Amino acid sequence: MACQRASNTANSTRARFAANLIEHRKRIGRRPPPDQNHIPLVIFLVVMLSFVVASVKAQGTIHGSGGKRKDAPVQLRGNLVKFDSEGQTMMVSWSLLYTVPGDSSLYSKGEKSNVRKWNLYRDAMAVPDSRTPNMTTIPFIKSYDLYCVDNLTLPPISTLGQHKFESVDTGIEFTQYKGDDTLSQPLFAYPFDVWTGSIVLTLTDQVAAEQAGFPNCFALGIHGISIRGHILNWQVSSNTVNTCEDPDPDAGCELHVKFIIRRPCLVKVTALMIFIAGWIVAIVIALRTYLTIVTRKQRPSPDIIAISLASLFAFPGLRYMLPGTPSFGTLLDLIGILPNVFIILFCSIFIVAKNPS
Repeated sequence: MACQRASNTANSTRARFAANLIEHRKRIGRRPPPDQNHIPLVIFLVVMLSFVVASVKAQGTIHGSGGKRKDAPVQLRGNLVKFDSEGQTMMVSWSLLYTVPGDSSLYSKGEKSNVRKWNLYRDAMAVPDSRTPNMTTIPFIKSYDLYCVDNLTLPPISTLGQHKFESVDTGIEFTQYKGDDTLSQPLFAYPFDVWTGSIVLTLTDQVAAEQAGFPNCFALGIHGISIRGHILNWQVSSNTVNTCEDPDPDAGCELHVKFIIRRPCLVKVTALMIFIAGWIVAIVIALRTYLTIVTRKQRPSPDIIAISLASLFAFPGLRYMLPGTPSFGTLLDLIGILPNVFIILFCSIFIVAKNPS
């Protein structure tokens, strides 16, 4: 009997264990799936973080072409000072750099013992000159083709090379990058406007010109350019052409610098977000007005009036909060701000007219 009772107890224990296991598995099967609402938020944060990092890198980078030769004795450094979109001008501060034999590092003119005087001309061409200077009076100048500024009485914009802190500021005028493209027209196509401006720089050896008696002569090539600094909410790129390296002697000997300025991605995305948000608000208010006035599927509510009036005052403020926004009259105003304000204003008038109370 005792053995039979022990066997029954063991069987009942196994049965209860099996039943509990089955019930536990059923409860697990009835559990709701794990909450995945956080996944879109994580994706949004990752995208925004990547966008911020890319914007910071783009803002601090000056894209240029034309090359910097480390073996070039004379190079040019341009520091971006400011860009005036209304005046369509950019201020650039120029200074000279040079290398010493056996050292590829760049030094400011006057920083080491190599102190010379160099005349810098703006928007002047250096053309071949048939005269032959007396090289015995200037032994430090090697024999080469003589190039002179095409205007022998033109004064230089600055004489550089004596001190390392010397620089000269130049204002560069900017125009539309593509003359027949309305969607990139400056200011009007904000934030997709593209600007372009150029400057021609010619450098001559003042000491050699004075000793040889050839004013504005002894032009030499500027074999490299280095653009420093950045302008907030603008992306600057540049390219250069050194005509001194052209085998054709009639090509001249000057440096042609071309700048291209456009809005960075941060400005474009912000403007597009404001544009889309404005149309969403206008469409929602227009739909509420239609359901209230025309179909009468919704009862008139003072909330719609309050939202409409608040939107009317909010849109101009949002518009002028855009980075680097120009005066009113841009393409963004014509297809975004202006129709949004009219839609909201007319909806408010209709609701008040139909429901004076």
